[in-house]
Amino acid sequence: VVDDSVKGVYKNIKESVRVFSVGEDIGIDFSELSEGEVESLFSTISEIEPPQMEAIYVAYNMMGKEKSLSSFRENLRSLAERKTEGEIKTNVNPSSARAVLRKLNYLIRLGIFGKGDREVINWMKDKKIAVVWGNLDTLKVFVSFLLRKLVDKRRAYKDGLKKGQIEEYFPPFFVVIDEAHNFAPKEYSFTIPSKRVIKLISQEGRKYGIFLILATQRPSLLDDTITAQLNTKFIFRTVRETDLLTIKKETDLSKSDIERLPYLKSGDCFVSSAIFQRSLPVRIRLSFTKTPYTENPFEELKREQEKKDEVVFSYIRETGLIEENMLHITLKELERRGLMLSGEDELMSILSRLSKDGKIEEVDNGIFTIWKVKDVD
Repeated sequence: VVDDSVKGVYKNIKESVRVFSVGEDIGIDFSELSEGEVESLFSTISEIEPPQMEAIYVAYNMMGKEKSLSSFRENLRSLAERKTEGEIKTNVNPSSARAVLRKLNYLIRLGIFGKGDREVINWMKDKKIAVVWGNLDTLKVFVSFLLRKLVDKRRAYKDGLKKGQIEEYFPPFFVVIDEAHNFAPKEYSFTIPSKRVIKLISQEGRKYGIFLILATQRPSLLDDTITAQLNTKFIFRTVRETDLLTIKKETDLSKSDIERLPYLKSGDCFVSSAIFQRSLPVRIRLSFTKTPYTENPFEELKREQEKKDEVVFSYIRETGLIEENMLHITLKELERRGLMLSGEDELMSILSRLSKDGKIEEVDNGIFTIWKVKDVD
């Protein structure tokens, strides 16, 4: 039974969730990649030998300031055929260049290049839920690239606060990974770049406001170091003997509790957490909780959202209105007041919120929409 007081939550969730398909909605813009990020991409295929790293280094730096996937690919072909500009001296082995070229062609076939990741980043900055979708091989590559960028943005902001430096605000966020054993397996640590960034989040994420939720049906295949960093574990029905042995090792479930795991009903599970000092049987239902030990990250999100709403509302009270066809000018005016928004979409989200809250009025004049202070009767 759903409590009447939370029925409205579902509509808000639907409006705040967007599915991004890798290769269609989002991808990797090669022109934005550093040399290290290019090497990381190639390491997803197989281990990179030093001669191949040299080929990547030379082909990357042959591009100069103007970087593109096509020019990088052409440079690799030139190195493979020993055709380079006269002033460029290189000892790259042609066979190494050909090996890198084959890996590049594989990455191209995955369809990860092209449209960048700006849309998904701006969506998250607007405090919304982004679901990244794609085939497994593509996701292994893209997850590493995107998570590293998100972690760097949040870490730069938090470190800047400590040093008294002004950095672009990036909100705290949760990383939720389904089938996590595919992205952070026990084996293949070098060739799965997503494992490295997930391990980083598991070890250092909490102090930056980055939280990790991993879901897997095969806990025995998940990296041991990452598993050890998970403070709370929800153990649902499990039947494989190897997984039961892992659960026995990683939790304080008793022998009788372990024997019950294959027969648990949907929604029933055990919670293993240091907070309770012992494992507890629970039934999962809709609930709202607040920790007394640290700031709720959602409170931080709400506070930052309210700051933005107040700046925009104050602007409307002073100027009288905002016109849809003048949003680009409004963004510049707000920037002068110290409010940096990701673009027109975020501004329209704020205006929509203010309208729903009854603070302003949204009017369609037949040509474009205007937002103004609500008339007082």
